[in-house]
Amino acid sequence: MISAGEETGKLDQVLKVNYYYDADTQIAIKAATSMIEPLLIAAMGVVVGTIGLALLLPIFALSKQP
Repeated sequence: MISAGEETGKLDQVLKVNYYYDADTQIAIKAATSMIEPLLIAAMGVVVGTIGLALLLPIFALSKQP
């Protein structure tokens, strides 16, 4: 962007646009991470639940044998 601004002679305007796009990108990243976070928490819950069931089901199966 800087080279384009230098070629056109409007470097100050190009740098102002750069600040806008930088702020816009930061907002988009925050929005994306806030949407992904609940999905990751749910996935971790499924993993922990699966491990817990894998440990407890054999114990319950042994206790039911005569």
